[in-house]
Amino acid sequence: MTDLGSTAYKTKLCNVIVLRDRTESLESIQEMMQRLKPYHLNDKDLDACLLLTENLMKKDYERVLTVAEKSFPTMDESTLAWAFWAVAHVYSNGDDTQKARVLQLRDKLKAQAKNDELRSILEQYHPQSKSKA
Repeated sequence: MTDLGSTAYKTKLCNVIVLRDRTESLESIQEMMQRLKPYHLNDKDLDACLLLTENLMKKDYERVLTVAEKSFPTMDESTLAWAFWAVAHVYSNGDDTQKARVLQLRDKLKAQAKNDELRSILEQYHPQSKSKA
């Protein structure tokens, strides 16, 4: 598989993360992970996107944050611009500690961003909590 194939999978996963593609199921994401294993792509961004997507679908927000905190600081900034939506979902659905971690991660990424578009996305990210009724 080429880098182009890897990029296509990352794009598909990012579309799932930002809820543009609502046709994928947890099972199809896990099947994709299994299909890709034999290729040993050594693409850390793709691996992170797979884990983010799988754990979002499982609503395992703690695991999403753990993957994001580990992967985002070294992720390609064009992929990160999409993958950041994963932690936006955590902010909307997580507990207060997780929300604080999302904001800390945003600030850390904003400080190191080289890409103007990514920096703008992070600067404009001012989430609102869902009110607990």
